[in-house]
Amino acid sequence: MRIAPAWGLRDGAAYGYFFDDTHRLTFDMASSDPAAWSVRAEGGAVDQYVFAGPKMSDVVERYTRLTGRLPLPPRWSLGFHQSKWGYSPDTNVLAVADELRSRKIPADAMWLDIQHMDGFRSFTWDPVNFPDPEGLVSALTSKGFRTVAIVDPGVKVDPAWDVYTTGVQNGYFLKGPDGGPYVGAVWPGAAVFPDFSSPEVRDFWGSLVPRTVDKRVRGLWIDMNEPSNFTGQKGGTVPDDLPVGRPSTGHPHLVDPQRDDLAVVERAQADRDLRRIRVALDDAGRRPGRHRGRRDAAPRYLSG
Repeated sequence: MRIAPAWGLRDGAAYGYFFDDTHRLTFDMASSDPAAWSVRAEGGAVDQYVFAGPKMSDVVERYTRLTGRLPLPPRWSLGFHQSKWGYSPDTNVLAVADELRSRKIPADAMWLDIQHMDGFRSFTWDPVNFPDPEGLVSALTSKGFRTVAIVDPGVKVDPAWDVYTTGVQNGYFLKGPDGGPYVGAVWPGAAVFPDFSSPEVRDFWGSLVPRTVDKRVRGLWIDMNEPSNFTGQKGGTVPDDLPVGRPSTGHPHLVDPQRDDLAVVERAQADRDLRRIRVALDDAGRRPGRHRGRRDAAPRYLSG
């Protein structure tokens, strides 16, 4: 996987090391040899960089020159954001917003978790508990809040849903050993996973973004994009040996997070929204923002 470089000091001089590979990496940090550390990759080209100091700031400057630097985030994205699993129905969201204002607690955004979706389908709204998304967002805006909505790449297996049927018909999902879509489980139950290594799949996923942002939502929270899989291997993701792309370009839980972000960012940049993503790779610095998720590597992106 592409990761931020390892940092170090030797004889008082700083250095950095960066191994650029979408395959699984194993780091041995002086465990086998107290005087050395090593990196092993399961595949791919040996593409590595060493960044000289002598100051740590020199290392950071050279690393970010290679991978990309952070644009200035929108001012509102730096304030307090209220996010909690379970807010439903929409009146509950508004009640929390009102309580923040009545207590004079500064807050700039309200986040909508999976409860706002129709059966946990991404880019949808629950017709019972969130029947008027534009009205909800408008009410939050009038109170001084921007709205951020979650997007999960675990696509519900539902022959009556156009996102699922379009993906199946066009071969957009990760494939299992039998050549059909690999079926795991996420919040909606049985779920399939887009193969974001394909530009065509990224275009398709990006075309769904207006279903949410056209409701005047200002942010997208890209979650569960390891991709998470409740029935998967240890670590809660899809199997390592699922093919990714044509030909395979690496492990799906190392390639797909970055491409999931690209699919959304390429479409959403024109809307000047906020994007926050759970897992990303080395060039995440080109898109702004950071926020820790449940797993170890969880940058999330902001924009104007």
